[in-house]
Amino acid sequence: METAAGNYRLRFLPKHVQIKVGAYTDLTAFNVAGLAFLSKHIEETSGVMMFADATAKRKKKKRAVLTLK
Repeated sequence: METAAGNYRLRFLPKHVQIKVGAYTDLTAFNVAGLAFLSKHIEETSGVMMFADATAKRKKKKRAVLTLK
């Protein structure tokens, strides 16, 4: 048996999920930017290259291309 509260929750669930996923996406992007800043700062001050291998591997990876007509 469906209730009014249950219908309300189901109707607004996609919007709620979209808001929460957007918030976590923003948080993740902020953290990645912070880590990139710290990595660059450490490399500049100590002369040590960090994460060079990981970025080199990522650039070498071939990706499939999808074309739509």
